[in-house]
Amino acid sequence: MFVTSRQILDELGIRNIKTLTRWYQIGVIPEPEIKSHEGVGRIACWPQWVLKHCGTIQKLTAQGQTLKAISEEFGNNWDEIGRRYRTYSFKKGSENKREAELLHDIADAVNDAISYNLVTMRQQIHDKRAPIVDMEIVVEAIELAKLGHNPVLLIAPPFRVLVIPDFLVSRYLSENYSISEGLFVIPIFSICKQLCPQGAIPVAPRTKPVAKVVNGKGVSAQESTFRMTKSWNFEILPNEPASRRPKPTKKKK
Repeated sequence: MFVTSRQILDELGIRNIKTLTRWYQIGVIPEPEIKSHEGVGRIACWPQWVLKHCGTIQKLTAQGQTLKAISEEFGNNWDEIGRRYRTYSFKKGSENKREAELLHDIADAVNDAISYNLVTMRQQIHDKRAPIVDMEIVVEAIELAKLGHNPVLLIAPPFRVLVIPDFLVSRYLSENYSISEGLFVIPIFSICKQLCPQGAIPVAPRTKPVAKVVNGKGVSAQESTFRMTKSWNFEILPNEPASRRPKPTKKKK
């Protein structure tokens, strides 16, 4: 399905056709396809998703972003950009039904992934091909607990066992988001506290994660905020080199 330049102008309240011309010349939307239309002549047409993309561009420019910045943020892989908009586009009349089917399909796929990963992990451990927790890992866990951290075991592909503070799980996930195998996280603070001599480990972990997110390249603050759970209230930080970050000021005595 295609949308004409006139439809985009009318839908979004854009007054001048030159706006769309400037947008595709700069590279924030693809170049139109010229089609012959009965009774009208030759007209500029775009894929249906471009209408939504133009609406996104309108919002970003209203927030102060330049067209150059928008072009650099989205790139010019039009097939990929169009796929993003089409993924969440449902036709009127069948919207609720198709959305419900999509959600059920995703839920089934997630449940299948959970079952597969748990069965595979159990088989690996049973066959003793997976590393077993050794004394070195136990010592690391106890030391973390003594420092007030919440140590967790992270069983990661290819079935490596790591012990890390709980707040580094998100760091591991953010750097390994594309892996196909599942991860298994086991909190073990209570185990260490229960079996260690009384008083050796704090009553509860004292170290708490700071709710801050650093933007990666090509991700805007608006996108990051939109993806977060509202109740978590994250603060978003720019991804700047450490040398450029302001140094803490020393208090005068």
